[in-house]
Amino acid sequence: MPKRKAAEVADLLDEIGRRAAFEGGNPFKAKAYVRAGGSLRRLVQPLDEVIRQGALQTVPGVGAAIARRIEALHRGEADAGLERMRARLPSGLLGMLAVPGLRPTTILKLHEKLGISSLDDLAAACGDGRIGATKGLGSSLERRSCRVWPSRAKEQGGFA
Repeated sequence: MPKRKAAEVADLLDEIGRRAAFEGGNPFKAKAYVRAGGSLRRLVQPLDEVIRQGALQTVPGVGAAIARRIEALHRGEADAGLERMRARLPSGLLGMLAVPGLRPTTILKLHEKLGISSLDDLAAACGDGRIGATKGLGSSLERRSCRVWPSRAKEQGGFA
């Protein structure tokens, strides 16, 4: 198996952290993976060298458990925990975290109640008023996520 570069491992750690945020539990654990991913992106030495020196746990945000996961990901191994998370949660929901004010619990409600699984689905629901009309979501959420963000996203190429 080909070894993954630090940036590739960092992307996977970010994904693990973002997906963990949707699963509830310890919010600090989710943030730890994202922080570790950011630290890997800022490494000045190659990841191979850091691992060879046994210095992975000196990287900010990297403890013993995350270090083991980094080493396995670097070796090119599949991550069973990440694969289970991917099976439970559509990838499009992760992109919705970029919407200011949308938290994982709210995104899950949008997904469960309205079948929204992507930014494009969110834009469509904003356009036809489904969010404000749905019990448990309401007009306040619609104002926050539809009136402000989609226009900014279109400017940045976020919506088609």
